[in-house]
Amino acid sequence: MTKEQVELALVDMLEQLGATVGTTDSATSIEALRLTDVEFDDLAEDLRAEFGIMVDSAEIRRAKAVGDVVDLVVRGVANS
Repeated sequence: MTKEQVELALVDMLEQLGATVGTTDSATSIEALRLTDVEFDDLAEDLRAEFGIMVDSAEIRRAKAVGDVVDLVVRGVANS
């Protein structure tokens, strides 16, 4: 799976959670998404289901931008 494919899937997941901030892309800050704790948990579960990786919602919260979460997923896929 390419980085671009991961980004597209992640942006789709974020939009389904209602986290649209104009155009959501890799440069969008995690803070700007204004996700609730439940939404962070849902996103972590969606990433586990979609990519078969273990990711904790706290790891997502620590990311600065959507692109950082993409990198986290790509590393997780590569290590699995």
